Amino acid sequence: MYWSEALYFASAMDLSNIGGVVSIPLGFVSIIALALILERLVFWMTTLTRQTAVRENLLAHFHTSYPEETVLNFEPRNHPLVIFYRSVIQTKARDFESFQRRIKIGFQRVSPPLRRYDATLSTIVAISPLLGLLGTVLGLIRSFEGLGLEQPLENAEVVISGISEALVSTAIGLVIAMITLAFTNLFRSFSRTQKHELQLFATSLEEQFLIQH
Repeated sequence: MYWSEALYFASAMDLSNIGGVVSIPLGFVSIIALALILERLVFWMTTLTRQTAVRENLLAHFHTSYPEETVLNFEPRNHPLVIFYRSVIQTKARDFESFQRRIKIGFQRVSPPLRRYDATLSTIVAISPLLGLLGTVLGLIRSFEGLGLEQPLENAEVVISGISEALVSTAIGLVIAMITLAFTNLFRSFSRTQKHELQLFATSLEEQFLIQH
């Protein structure tokens, strides 16, 4: 849905009139960044707001049902704690060492959802200023071409248009990079917090396992 809306929006606008031809790829980059940021915001808001309730439910299940019952229908199914817990109890651990191995596997399985789109957002942060710089160069080239025109009025229009293109494309690239960088760092902060929460949750599971055995 995000991509179809992005293509429609981009086709409906002549972005080249705003900041030159480079504004077209910058427009696509900004739409992709917005879509990924919205997806991550929904994920993290859902994860953080339901953190305590999910943790308590999982610990209660482990205390009363493990290892007899291993089927889970907890919601939200994409919550990191639920993914981690399902991986841990997928097979019955016969001793504490095998249980710790299941915990390590759980950390490996929960890592991709926490870091999803991190590389893409980082790429957008890096490429946006470069696209803006490319627009600056192309705008200056247009300005220099205008200096060679014989008609003064046309000369001034081309020079002003080239300078405007250079400034606008640079500004757009920097704005996209700064906004994306801010959200990328925010999501990484959430990820570090969630990993700490997973460590505490794993410790609680280990304590419960030792008590039950």
